[in-house]
Amino acid sequence: MLTICLLSVTIYSLTELSNNDLLVTSEMAKVYIFTRDKSLFTRPHEQKALDEELSTSTLNKSDLRDIKVIELPTKTLLLKFK
Repeated sequence: MLTICLLSVTIYSLTELSNNDLLVTSEMAKVYIFTRDKSLFTRPHEQKALDEELSTSTLNKSDLRDIKVIELPTKTLLLKFK
């Protein structure tokens, strides 16, 4: 299993593309594409900038409002929508 960290509280969409890449949109007006195709990887300086942005970011508890972990969907349930 792989965990992908994003600078976002709300994910608007998660789409599997025809080449099995993942396309993610968020409320931060950003689009992310995650791929296993090394020829499509981001340039090292761009990856470093994202890594630095992620390492210094924080999430305010108020951003999560009243989300309860026990109420989140399970992996099994989410995979049914694949």
